[in-house]
Amino acid sequence: LFAHQSGTYTIEPMQMSVGINAPFPGNQGFFNMRRIQDVQVTSQPLTVNILPLPDGAPSTYSGGVGQYQMKTTAGQINITTDDAFTFQLEITGDGDSRRWDPPSVLTDGAFEIYDPKITEDKIFENNNRVTNIRSIAYQVIPSAPGDFKVYVPFSFFDPIRKEYLTICSDTMRVHVTQGQNKQRTRQDQLAVNSEIPQLM
Repeated sequence: LFAHQSGTYTIEPMQMSVGINAPFPGNQGFFNMRRIQDVQVTSQPLTVNILPLPDGAPSTYSGGVGQYQMKTTAGQINITTDDAFTFQLEITGDGDSRRWDPPSVLTDGAFEIYDPKITEDKIFENNNRVTNIRSIAYQVIPSAPGDFKVYVPFSFFDPIRKEYLTICSDTMRVHVTQGQNKQRTRQDQLAVNSEIPQLM
């Protein structure tokens, strides 16, 4: 269970009907006949105290709670002003992925930045813990030639260390040369977006 707000909550008892082996009364001997008897069993109620997140969240915080790690896969880093620079992040953690949005791109140059696309979002159990893997595709288009840095910070609250942490993608160094100054039309933008895999 992932908590979505702070407070004290009680998880109601779980009730189950289970079948147990019970001997027929009066039977004796090695080969006793047995029958299945239905028994109602009930767990104890569980009270959970959900603490609020502390103040002081960094500006790059987008709602993640848990422990996370990140892997970067970059595309072509030598491009022209007519080209798009694309890369992909894979963020793995044990928190609720529905609580955080894809982190934003930071650069030291002028880029047209498209909204990131979630291309994969899967949850599985690993050593009795829920693990989420989210793959996110990014696309940015340079406005001028030059050498630029592109990276993505991702901030989250670590409930074990009880503090906000920030991890970063690899710092990708993009070399941009002057293109033919083609004016991008709406159709061009849609065509470029269609090259990014969509979430199935």
